[in-house]
Amino acid sequence: MDFEPKAVAYHYNRPGFRNLLRRNYRWAYTAIESKSQTGAARFSWIYRHPRLLIAASLPLAFAHTAFILGCWVRAGRFEPLLMAPAVLASRLAYAAGMAVGGLQWLRRRHAPATYQPRWR
Repeated sequence: MDFEPKAVAYHYNRPGFRNLLRRNYRWAYTAIESKSQTGAARFSWIYRHPRLLIAASLPLAFAHTAFILGCWVRAGRFEPLLMAPAVLASRLAYAAGMAVGGLQWLRRRHAPATYQPRWR
């Protein structure tokens, strides 16, 4: 495989608010499972405590929204503040996906193994 600095890659992302929410939910649905197993996360220690992360997902949605908007204000850009409801909605979709996906993963992880006969 060679590196080509002039190469161009196109990525199609469906537009629309509904797709934004769906994408955030989907990303978060597997976040706890995948990041707890690989440790590939900025704050990887929190993924070793999935119940804590599930419980904190809703308050973290509000905190993350405040952080995002605060970064824009600190940069002197106030137009993004008009998007505060959309930012909050996307963070709430992420929190919902994380809670549902995390609970499903915990349930699967602690479920007894199903019987599978071994044929000779």
